[in-house]
Amino acid sequence: MSLHMFYKKKEDIEQQQKYTKVDLNSLLVDTFERPSIELYHVNQRDEIRRAYLQKWPFHPLNHKFPPHDFGGKPQRFIESWFGDNKYWLEYNHFVKSGFKAWNRKSGIDKHKEGTIHIIAVQKCQSLMNQRQSITSAFEKQTSLKEKEYQTRLNASIDCVRFLLRKGLAFRGHNDKEDSNNKDHVVLKNAPKNSQMKCGEIQKDIVQACSDLILNVITGDLGNGFFAIFADESHDVSCKEQLALVLRFVNRKCEIVERFVGLRNVNDTSALSLKATIYDMLSKWNLSPTRIRGQCYDGASNMSGAFNGLKTLIMNETKSAHFLALVFVAKNHTTVNDFFDVVSQLLNIIGTSYKQRDELRKKQAAKVMAALAEGDLESGTGLNQELDIKRPSDT
Repeated sequence: MSLHMFYKKKEDIEQQQKYTKVDLNSLLVDTFERPSIELYHVNQRDEIRRAYLQKWPFHPLNHKFPPHDFGGKPQRFIESWFGDNKYWLEYNHFVKSGFKAWNRKSGIDKHKEGTIHIIAVQKCQSLMNQRQSITSAFEKQTSLKEKEYQTRLNASIDCVRFLLRKGLAFRGHNDKEDSNNKDHVVLKNAPKNSQMKCGEIQKDIVQACSDLILNVITGDLGNGFFAIFADESHDVSCKEQLALVLRFVNRKCEIVERFVGLRNVNDTSALSLKATIYDMLSKWNLSPTRIRGQCYDGASNMSGAFNGLKTLIMNETKSAHFLALVFVAKNHTTVNDFFDVVSQLLNIIGTSYKQRDELRKKQAAKVMAALAEGDLESGTGLNQELDIKRPSDT
C-alpha cells in the first residue's frame, strides 16, 4: 500500500487551480447556469464575488418554485417576497439546506436581525471595500516600495555618473557629514539593507553608462571612416591593458577623438593585439575595412615593419595608413618652417631656467595688463600656464 493513494493527483489539483482570465462583464447571473465559485481559481474568487455583489441578486421571474410539505400541506416560496428583500435575498437551486419554512414568512424577517446575517453583511462590505483587502494592502505596499526603490536607483545612477565624470574612486573614501568635501553624497535617508552599494550593482550601472556612451559615439560615427590609436600599459594591479581611441569626423564635420575601451590582454604579441582590437570593433558593429589610419608607440610589436600590429592590419586593409601625415607635412614649406621655429623656441627657453623665469615675468605682466583693460576674463582655470609638447615626427 502506498501513501499516494490518500492524496489527490497533482495533475488534478493543478488542473482545478489553473488560472484563466475571466470576463467579469459576462458572468452568468442565473444560478441555474452559472458555475460554482469553487471551480474558479482561488486567486480569482474574491474578484468574482465582488463582481456578483455589484449586480442585483438573482430573482427568477415566473418561476415555479418547488413545494415542501409542512403538516401535510405543500408550501412554496412566493415571488412577491423578493420585493421586500430585494438587496440580499436570492434564490439558489444549488443550496440544499437553506431557508425552506415557507409557512412562516416571519422567519425571513428574523433572519435579517440574526447574528449570521449581520456578520455576512459585514463581510460583504469588507469585500467591496478594496482598501481593506489583503491583496489591496500588498499591492499598495508593493507600489510604494517600487517608487522608493526607483528613487534610490536614480540617486545611485546620478552618484555613479558623478564619480565617472570626475574620475573618483567608488571605494576607500570617508564622506561624513562633517567632511570638507561637500560634493560627495551621503546615503543618510536610505535603508541600511537597500543602498545599492554592492560592487556588482555598481558595475552593472557603470556598464550601462558605458553602453549608452558607446552607442552615442558609434551613432555619431555612423558608417564613416576612422583612425585607431592604441597603446598598452600596466595598471596598479600589474595587469597589461590595451587602450583604444577612435579618431573620426562626426556629423558636424568636426574632427573628434573618443576613448572607446580598455581591455585586459595576457598576450602582447601583434597577433593577439590585432585580435583584441578586431573583437572590440566588432562589438560596436565597426568594420576593420573602415580604418584609414593607425597610431601606436615605437614598440616592435606595435610598429614593426614586418610582423608588427600596423603591418598585420595594413595587409588586410591597404588604406589603413601609418604615420602618413608626417611626410606630407614635410613637403609643405610653410608647415615645415612653423614646426622648426617652435622646436627652436622650445630649445632656447626649455634649456635655461633664467630665460624661462624671464618669460614667465613678461607673460604675467602682459596678462595683468590685459585683465586691467578688460581684454581677458578672470576665473577658475583661466589664464593658466600651459606646457607645450615638443613637436616630433610621431
